[in-house]
Amino acid sequence: MVDPRPFDNYQSQLSADAMSRELTKFYCGMMKSIDNQDVCGTGGVATGHWGCGVFGGDRRLKAVIQLMAAAQAGRQPIVYCAIDDKQLEKELLGLARTITKTRCTVKDLWNAVAEFADRMERFGPQGNDEKRLYPFIERHCRAIARSNL
Repeated sequence: MVDPRPFDNYQSQLSADAMSRELTKFYCGMMKSIDNQDVCGTGGVATGHWGCGVFGGDRRLKAVIQLMAAAQAGRQPIVYCAIDDKQLEKELLGLARTITKTRCTVKDLWNAVAEFADRMERFGPQGNDEKRLYPFIERHCRAIARSNL
């Protein structure tokens, strides 16, 4: 069972401890066994708004955490069911395209989210902060891709 942690606000989700805990928890749920056999019986994973709703998790942040964990666990393809959230679906598709095009790694994604969290902590909330996460990650991935040329 992959049980998420409940959160009271957006800022609390961005702490390194909270993000690491959620990433590790979801990763463990997606892991393959030692003999490289899929524990869940298939290669891919279908997921959605894990840790949102009554747990108070931010959909954008949780989606990125799930993508990182599933990718690191070797679970391909990753199917994210946005369920009635067309805006998130559009944003997540754009983010996925950028990640693929720039060859952004799980480490790169983690560093981008951590840097975003650090800036949020240093400068404080500015309203609609959760909607700025994906553009921030995309800029980070593009910058890394340019530096690798």
